[in-house]
Amino acid sequence: MKITNEVYSIRDELLRDKNFFNCNPELGYKEFKTSKYISSRLKEIGFQVEENIATTGVVAVLKGKQDSPCIMFRADMDAVLTIPEETTSIMHACGHDAHMAILLGLASLLAKDKHNFKGTVKLVFQPGEEGFGGAEAMIHEGVLDNPKVDKAFALHVWSELDEDCIGIKDGPIMASGDEFEIEVYGKGGHAALPEKCSDSIYIASQIVVVLQSIVSRNISPIDTAVVSVTSFNGGCNYNTICEKVAIRGTCRTFRNETRELIASKIKEISTSIASSLGGKAIVKYRFKHPPVVNWKEESNLVAQIAELVVGKENIITNYSTMCTEDFSHFLRKVPGALVLVGCKGEEYWPQHSPNFYVGEKPMLIGLELLYGIARKYLSD
Repeated sequence: MKITNEVYSIRDELLRDKNFFNCNPELGYKEFKTSKYISSRLKEIGFQVEENIATTGVVAVLKGKQDSPCIMFRADMDAVLTIPEETTSIMHACGHDAHMAILLGLASLLAKDKHNFKGTVKLVFQPGEEGFGGAEAMIHEGVLDNPKVDKAFALHVWSELDEDCIGIKDGPIMASGDEFEIEVYGKGGHAALPEKCSDSIYIASQIVVVLQSIVSRNISPIDTAVVSVTSFNGGCNYNTICEKVAIRGTCRTFRNETRELIASKIKEISTSIASSLGGKAIVKYRFKHPPVVNWKEESNLVAQIAELVVGKENIITNYSTMCTEDFSHFLRKVPGALVLVGCKGEEYWPQHSPNFYVGEKPMLIGLELLYGIARKYLSD
C-alpha cells in the first residue's frame, strides 16, 4: 500500500469526520444533521456550497484556473436499519460514513492545491441511496448541470474484498435492482370445504415454484440473473381458506434486455397460473435501478491509478456483484466509473450486518485513489 504524505497529513481529520457520521446515523431523506455537518465542513474548507438538493443533498464546487473539465465525485449519506422497524438499529452498516469522510478528505486536499489545477471539481453528497431513489432525485434537480459534469466517479467500500484489494472493471460491475409484487386472489371459504373455494395460498405457491424456472429455463447459462421471492403473506386463521396472498421479491441482472424478459415472464407466469386454477393475479413490477456499467476509458484510468496505490497484484478486474447501487443513474448520463475498495479485515462481517465496520486502511486507500483520479484529470 502506497499512501502519499498529503493523504497521511489529514488522517486525523478523516477519522474525526467518519466518527461524527458513525455516531449520528440517519435514514434516507432524514440526513439533517449529516448534511448540516457536511455543509459546514465544506464551507470551512473553501468550497461553494448548495444545500437542500433533493431534500437533504449537498453539492460543493471548487474551481481551478479554468472552468473545464468538470469532474464529479459522489458519496451517499444515508444509514440503514439493521433490524427492520427497530429505530434503535439505525447505523452506517454499508460504509456510507466512510464514503462521506473520504469525500470531505478529498475536498480538503483539493482546496490546498486549487491554484495548481485546471477545471472544476464537483462533490455530490447524495441522500437516499438505500432504496429511496436519491440519485434520480438529484439528477432531476440538475446536479449534473451548472457546471455541466464531464466525468463522474464514486467508490464503495466492499466487505467481500480484502482490505488491500480494489475491484474495478470495464462494463457491468453491479447488477440492476428491480422489485415485484404479485397479488393473488382466489375465493375464500371454510377450510373443511376446499372444493367450494379457490385456494389463493395454493395458487400463489404454484406461482412461486414456477418463477424459479425463469432463470433456469428462459435465460442463457452464460448470462447472470437472480429472481428471489422474499415475502409471502396470506391468511390468519386455522380454519379459513384465505382470499388473497401477497408475494414480493427482487430481480437482479447485468443486462437491460434480461430485465425486460424477467418482467415479462413474471407477469405471464403469474396471470396464467392463477387463471388456470380459478383465481386472478395482479402483477406490479418496478424497474428501480439499472446495472452499474462502468465506461471503458474511465475504468482503465482508475485501474492504472489503483495499481500505484495497492500494486497490480491487488487489482481485481473480473469482479462483479449482484448487489445494486443507484450511482448507475449517473453513469447512464455521463462517462465515469464506480470502484470497489476492499474493507474485509481479519474477521468478516458483511454489509448491512450490525457488526459491519470500516477500518482506517480502506479509507486511506479510497482517499488516495480519488485524489489520484482528480489530479489526473485536473492537473495543469
